[in-house]
Amino acid sequence: SANNDILISVDHEGGRVQRFRNEFTELPAIAKLSENDHSEQKSYQHGWLMAAELLACGIDFSFAPVLDVVTNIDLEHMDHYDDIEHIKATFLEFIDRIPFYGAVILCLDDENIADILPKIRKRKITYGFNAQADLSAEQIETGRGRVAFTVKRQGEELGRIDFSLPGKHNVYNALATICVGLELEIPFAAISAALQSFQGVQRRMQLKGKGCGITVIDDYGHHPTEIRATLAAIKDGWPEKRLVVLFQPHRYTRTYALLDEFKTCFHQADYLVITDIYAASENPLAEISGEILLEEVKKHGQRKAQFIGDVADLAEKILPELQEGDLVLSLGAGNIVKAGEDLVALLATDA
Repeated sequence: SANNDILISVDHEGGRVQRFRNEFTELPAIAKLSENDHSEQKSYQHGWLMAAELLACGIDFSFAPVLDVVTNIDLEHMDHYDDIEHIKATFLEFIDRIPFYGAVILCLDDENIADILPKIRKRKITYGFNAQADLSAEQIETGRGRVAFTVKRQGEELGRIDFSLPGKHNVYNALATICVGLELEIPFAAISAALQSFQGVQRRMQLKGKGCGITVIDDYGHHPTEIRATLAAIKDGWPEKRLVVLFQPHRYTRTYALLDEFKTCFHQADYLVITDIYAASENPLAEISGEILLEEVKKHGQRKAQFIGDVADLAEKILPELQEGDLVLSLGAGNIVKAGEDLVALLATDA
């Protein structure tokens, strides 16, 4: 979601598309090429049309984009895919739909992408921290909620970016965006200006409020890879703060299938709270629950962790455990955002 909004913002600055507004935010809205039963959000405009497929519902094969961006390939959405090989094969099939005059933009640092790279028959543009990438980031500096880096294209320096979203994963998002902009012949100066003015997206490290010296942030991350990246970004940006994570697992199938990865992905949290699993229309599995996840996390070195099942009770129960200077992160794809909002309200009352 963050990467799609960055793309729309940059292309707006480059004169390729219009800026949209949706019901949640005044930030750019994702323009969608196809309608499906899972999203009512679709927009059309003159010039280029930006599109985002929904991997959560299976990759949409009803259209063939001129440019396709593949940021990473992970084991995910096991209700649609058998294993990681099935997912990689699906990506290859989707990429193969790109017309001869199009291109695929790929993160060279991702192991699963690197694995399928020799099998891709379309024109490839790569990005990453790897010096072999077509577009690379060097001299990366992070801190205080920002990141700055130097951009090089095939070894030639294009300029420096100062970006308001912290974390190295957002450097990757910015590089992908720059690749798209350059491919659309948008001047680097316009791309840089758009990135430097970009203020973030709904539910991606979104500041919810502050009170009593405590900061509350919300993030949609629910896959172990996302969680590691988000926690690392927060620790890079605010190393002096104690990080309190309120995590709501999302889907029984995901939590069970990725349990080995979940066991160790919270190590940068100073205090972890796990809730009941958000079902997202799935039936419960006897093999997994929020309590089981908590026990596994504790077995694998998480020293301070507890279970609070109901999100509705979470803010009130966690408040006595908080300290001035804490950064509280509500984390997950379900309704965990409500716990952060409740906490902000309680902090305002106590102030």
